Amino acid sequence: ELNRKNLALSLDSDRWRPPQLGFYKINFDVAFDTKENRSCSGVMFRNFKGDILASKTMIHENIPSVFVVEAIACVQAVIAGRDLGIMHVEIEWDSLMVIKKAQNTRGTNQQ
Repeated sequence: ELNRKNLALSLDSDRWRPPQLGFYKINFDVAFDTKENRSCSGVMFRNFKGDILASKTMIHENIPSVFVVEAIACVQAVIAGRDLGIMHVEIEWDSLMVIKKAQNTRGTNQQ
């Protein structure tokens, strides 16, 4: 069974910071079980006042890398935001590895 951890979304440091006026913020985080290759991710959508508009959790099976799970969670967060009609967003999570990989592939043909 997946070790259920509190999916307190990454708030970067001590406190959640609101997005700029007119924007929404999407926060997400993952919990990963390396022995079972299972994980879960949580996504939360808030407006600039901090009101929670929606949240979503997902269970992932047979994904052997926390990097891949975090990348999938990021894509799923963006898709869920689009499905909610959210057009102006700030996305926040705590994976430096995913951020660096995204920055390194920006402007190249790598996927």
